[in-house]
Amino acid sequence: METHLKVGVIGAGVFAGYHASKVAAHDRATLIGVFDRNEDKARDVVQRNGGYVFFEAETLASACDALIIAVPGSDHAMLAKLGLAEG
Repeated sequence: METHLKVGVIGAGVFAGYHASKVAAHDRATLIGVFDRNEDKARDVVQRNGGYVFFEAETLASACDALIIAVPGSDHAMLAKLGLAEG
């Protein structure tokens, strides 16, 4: 049985866009969406790669099997805890 991983990206900068494009191109993953505090930047990443713009990190985390955290390092711990809390 093939597993299809639902992936979300937190962040919408250069690295986030790179990761989103790799997820979108993978045959066993689906880019569910992107969250960024700057909704216009999140919308740009989604327009290029698919998925949806999420307006809260918690909502994105609960919709995914995996999260890619592509934000400045100072926010990684908080967002990793969020992802773990959402399962």
